[in-house]
Amino acid sequence: MQLTGALSNRSKGYSRDERILERIHTHRCLNTEQIQVLLFPLTASGKRKCQQRLKRLTDQKRLQRWRYDLEQPYAYYRERLEQMQHTVLLNWAVIWIERQLKSWEEIHSVNYNQGMGVLIADCFISIRNIATGQFRFFFIEMDIHHPANEFDKVRKYNKLFEKLPNQWWVKQTKRFPKTLLITDNERKLKKINELVRTENKNGLEFESYLVGNIRREVLSCK
Repeated sequence: MQLTGALSNRSKGYSRDERILERIHTHRCLNTEQIQVLLFPLTASGKRKCQQRLKRLTDQKRLQRWRYDLEQPYAYYRERLEQMQHTVLLNWAVIWIERQLKSWEEIHSVNYNQGMGVLIADCFISIRNIATGQFRFFFIEMDIHHPANEFDKVRKYNKLFEKLPNQWWVKQTKRFPKTLLITDNERKLKKINELVRTENKNGLEFESYLVGNIRREVLSCK
């Protein structure tokens, strides 16, 4: 009986490792907190188990790890990205959307750096209603504040609305997708809100958030 139990635990660990690898393949780069949210209980023991599995996968060279600040948790990836910090912060919004899904909904696709003709969306998410087969969609834009960065996404999404691309999702919706505008800086958030007021000539649906607030909300959900 003990041997059977040991094999069962080993099997569970292997299954969880595969789910971790699958998530990182889908989301490209996730930090420890995000992996815990997605696959482990939000408890102290859940955090320890998450860290143990990630260490094992790193020791086995199945994952690599990196962090952009010593005070931040490690981020894990399989292939190095040009914008690692940007992807980690962006994924807080992706996870936030996923955790708000209704019981009859599922993520159909998550596409990063999605070309849309007049712009490249940081992320484009499609959500399918399991019962009806209907879709709803989100654009997500993550802006890491830098004084030299011009924020032109409100203007560009209005151009996209005026000249929709010939893509499958356009025929699946009767309304232009909601766009989440995420930043890491309070001053930049105010600037983004001002641009929504002045440049959103087509009345598109924008919502703007601080990534820190999204992270806290995700981590507070049990």
